[in-house]
Amino acid sequence: ISIISGISNDEVTAGITGDNVYLQINNEFTGTATVRVRIVTETYQEVCNLSMTCTRNTSVENVSLSPDSEQTFYIDEDGVVEYTASISPNDATDKKVKWSVGGADKDAVKVYRNEGCTEEVGTDATDILKVYAKGISVGSAKIIVTSNADSDKTASCDVKVVEKYPLWVSGVQVTSENEDNVRSRSEERR
Repeated sequence: ISIISGISNDEVTAGITGDNVYLQINNEFTGTATVRVRIVTETYQEVCNLSMTCTRNTSVENVSLSPDSEQTFYIDEDGVVEYTASISPNDATDKKVKWSVGGADKDAVKVYRNEGCTEEVGTDATDILKVYAKGISVGSAKIIVTSNADSDKTASCDVKVVEKYPLWVSGVQVTSENEDNVRSRSEERR
């Protein structure tokens, strides 16, 4: 075996060890390295190209979530909060995430992929970085986003789901029928 032409620089080195041809790739190299090799035995001669394509793997360093402070919302009515996950660095190789709901009352909230809250996002890895959380029942839960590449990289936000009614203002129970009237009387007293 002999190398006819090859690559030898700081990023890629080609060589022969015994009957084996090798390409040694530096961690910083990205692209395609090709070595042209001639194989000769007593009865056989062949010229071939060996190629290797390399891409650099950039690890996830951080996952963040916005908003990240506790959110309180009502069941069903105005009970949707938009969450956006961010992965850094921007050139991370795997920017997929996994969404989940945890906490004492994890069934109090569901996470959806669309603003109309008709398609749940699920728990599989996804490239969806914006989701919508909707209050389903009264309780406290936690919206969690986790890097698919590194499960130690997570972010979360506490959520509290409350019932809009019954609500009492100045001794009057507020309902959907009298809400505007009670609100205006309450503001007049201030």
